[in-house]
Amino acid sequence: MPWYFYSIIAMLSFSAMVLLIKRIRDLGFSSRKINLFLFGFSFLDFILINIPSLDKTIASPNFWYSLELIFLTSIVAIFANLANIKSIGIAPNPGYSQAIKDTNILPVTILSVLIFGSEFSLLKIFGAVLILGGIFLLIKKEFSVNLKQRRRNFPWYIYSLGAALFFTAGALLLKKITLLGLSSKEINLFLFGLSWIGFLILNIQMLRGITRDKKFSQFLKLAFLASCFSFSGNLFGLQAITLAPNPGYYEAIKSASVLIVTFLSTKFFSSDATPSRIFGTIVIILGVTLLVL
Repeated sequence: MPWYFYSIIAMLSFSAMVLLIKRIRDLGFSSRKINLFLFGFSFLDFILINIPSLDKTIASPNFWYSLELIFLTSIVAIFANLANIKSIGIAPNPGYSQAIKDTNILPVTILSVLIFGSEFSLLKIFGAVLILGGIFLLIKKEFSVNLKQRRRNFPWYIYSLGAALFFTAGALLLKKITLLGLSSKEINLFLFGLSWIGFLILNIQMLRGITRDKKFSQFLKLAFLASCFSFSGNLFGLQAITLAPNPGYYEAIKSASVLIVTFLSTKFFSSDATPSRIFGTIVIILGVTLLVL
């Protein structure tokens, strides 16, 4: 199957996952609880596909060094996902939060220039300007909020920007890990497993009462479904990156999920859809596309 089919499947999977997470957040469940079950179910999926080759994985030359880096990445992933799901729940439209989160490609590109001496053309500079302009269009309305209210609660875009920064660190660490010989499914197995243990520790005091919640059965079904889309998105996405002539092509296709989430959220959740914010979302996608191509 061509790389762009894997890219489209991953893009649709991530779109569905974000919409389901938004629905779970609307039920009143916290980011910590959502991540606990989301990572737990996904971890089980990766166990199933890794069992036949697990002994060979552990015996590979760079396994223990890779595991150390994966452990560090899992810590970053915990903070990234906590911030991301928080922003999905409180943003006026989850598509806006994901648009800002996806701007992590900007610091990744800049750091690649500084650390690895990668090219940074005029076209990429224009892409960076578009991203910054798009972010401004998304968040400018928030500055009209009373200053005291902003002090009491962090605005949604702070969580989105935080998620973007943590995902940037995670992306750079994963790039290093892939150079050590582990496959994408093997990396995901240990990354999801270690992250799940972290979320288990964070939720340990709340586990006793969670099953008494009247909405728990509905939450469990939605979390399982979201984890299935997370699993397919990560699996097909990494396959697309492997097969694509340029990994940026996959990122460009995946960024279309932001538009899908933005427009479907207006139908299912009565989310905000002002012209300036929709235009800002489109501008960010264009900027990301210019950076990755």
